[in-house]
Amino acid sequence: MIAKPSSYRTEIDGLRAIAVIAVIVNHINKSFIPGGFLGVDIFFVISGYVITASLYRHRFENFRDFVGSFYLRRLKRLLPALIVFVGVLSILICLVNPSPGLSLQTGLASLVGASNLVLYRLKTDYFAGSTELNVFTHTWSLGVEEQFYLLFPFIFWFSGLGSKNKGGLTRFAIIMAILSTGSLVGFIWLKLKSPEAAFFLMPPRFWEMGLGCLLFAYEQLRITGPVPSFIAWPSLAVLIVSLWLPESASLLSTLVVAFSTTLLIASLARNRTAVSLLSSSALVGVGLISYSLYLWHWGVLSLSRWTIGIHWWTIPFQVLLMLALAYSSYRWVEKPLRAASWSVQPIYSFLYGAIGVTSMAALIGILAAPMKGRLFLGQTNELQNDSRLKTQRTVELCNLFDDPESVSSESGTCGFRAEKGKPMVYLVGDSHIHQYRHAIATYTSQHGLGLHGVWGNACPFPDLTAWASSADPRKKLCQQQQRVMTDKLLSVVKPGDIIFIGDYLTAYFNPVNAGPAFKEAIQDYSARLREISEILVAKGATVVIYLNAPRFDGLEGMSEGYCFPQWFKPALSPNCTVEAKPFLARRERDFGWIRSWADGKQRVVWDGVDATTCGPVNCIAAHYKDEAHFLDYYSFHMFQRFLRLHPHLLPS
Repeated sequence: MIAKPSSYRTEIDGLRAIAVIAVIVNHINKSFIPGGFLGVDIFFVISGYVITASLYRHRFENFRDFVGSFYLRRLKRLLPALIVFVGVLSILICLVNPSPGLSLQTGLASLVGASNLVLYRLKTDYFAGSTELNVFTHTWSLGVEEQFYLLFPFIFWFSGLGSKNKGGLTRFAIIMAILSTGSLVGFIWLKLKSPEAAFFLMPPRFWEMGLGCLLFAYEQLRITGPVPSFIAWPSLAVLIVSLWLPESASLLSTLVVAFSTTLLIASLARNRTAVSLLSSSALVGVGLISYSLYLWHWGVLSLSRWTIGIHWWTIPFQVLLMLALAYSSYRWVEKPLRAASWSVQPIYSFLYGAIGVTSMAALIGILAAPMKGRLFLGQTNELQNDSRLKTQRTVELCNLFDDPESVSSESGTCGFRAEKGKPMVYLVGDSHIHQYRHAIATYTSQHGLGLHGVWGNACPFPDLTAWASSADPRKKLCQQQQRVMTDKLLSVVKPGDIIFIGDYLTAYFNPVNAGPAFKEAIQDYSARLREISEILVAKGATVVIYLNAPRFDGLEGMSEGYCFPQWFKPALSPNCTVEAKPFLARRERDFGWIRSWADGKQRVVWDGVDATTCGPVNCIAAHYKDEAHFLDYYSFHMFQRFLRLHPHLLPS
């Protein structure tokens, strides 16, 4: 391999600094720079440009020399700092998170460039507050880049550009233009159809790095001459302004940021004033440590959210800690190991990298299994430890969207049969009855009762008649399927059976969800619920209607233990609490009739709220797994409480 003189451009590092600063500010508080997350898109364009320029400066004897050199430089550039970061944060998150499994899984995947795939598989919403609790969420962008690097060297070499064949640059540009156009079309389509795929996967992100590659090819081919220098200022202005576009405009802002970054890089070299601005020592210094800073900033913020929080008075200290850790990583890990010759034989250098990854994977495995919970510094959750009803029988209920006819079958597909002469227990409703399936299954199986359950996510039982004319196809389907399920249930219930009806009642009936006619919708639903319940009671069955607990907005996908008070968490996140009186008052106003309807015999009300959820002032999400649902142990706790209040309801 023969290298040409370096063409290092300080202004590119200045642009990196702007990108990483925007990302950090956005991650501290989204309201400061709403589109700051687009700094990653700036990195993608820069990466495509720089990697193409770097490879073009070298002459390689053969493909083996080329690809080996490429991957060795990528390994030395990215892996050492990543391994150190993943190791330190894996240990630290175990100290403050009682269930760090998701973080450890993501960290493990990041070591092989696959954390974006893990996050996509889990249908992660990057913009949800819960993603901030995973200390390795941000490594998704490294996964995208590393997957791009799996493909790029083959395009570079076999286009003829790597061996400097005549016409190689043109072929390279044509191939990259075709692939980037397809990627861009796919990105726009997926952004509308599957936002998670558009965000996390490499193919719909290929075009951004492709823009950088095409820019370099354009400069070398000199098709129409250089981009005028005056373009630099409007490009920079558009780029900066785009970072303040709201998250809802992310499709537009992503396109604008990527293309304005490309124009900015293309016009910068001939604009001395702009180059001087971006080449300031402060910006270049931040740009040089931008990789380590990107790694460590998220770790500092995520751990802060698990502990002291992020407040106006903590931000200066948190920023200083980010900078100190990033500089230390750059100075003593990233820079020296990148420049060092790991071995005379490249194969041994790859072996050392594999040993590093394997060792870190082993550490994560130890933290996840043998050491699980042993490093946690918080106090024990007494409710979790004291839950006497342990899981002995698990069951998956049928989903009415998949199999609406299943309610009429007692074959065991949606539960299990009763012993001879014993009644059946039916579970119907939405995800709020689904969360009790294991607790109820354990009790019923212990006492020979049968269990059959069908549920629909965000789909209440009985059906909402107003949804029959809804423009939302899922709501319309829900209404149709619940109507079928009601008819089936009424035909199979026999004397002695128990029907649990569990819905997120307070979510379906408010001016936002139900529109101006929400009062009429409540009245219509309440009349239908009462009517069906009375028919079931007349058939000799017992009906239990569940009154749901509150919702905690902002906790979508929350990690277990985040809202549980701890000594290292002086104040819980505001998302962890809601005012008790307004919630309880609205619930009683809209569904208080259920209490007066109940007689404690065949008509029973089950309150999903107790003193461990709502106090006199606030309700707290200490035992929630997301914004609206309980952790498994708490579902057992609430079912045990229900059994104590109604000891003769279920036959034993």
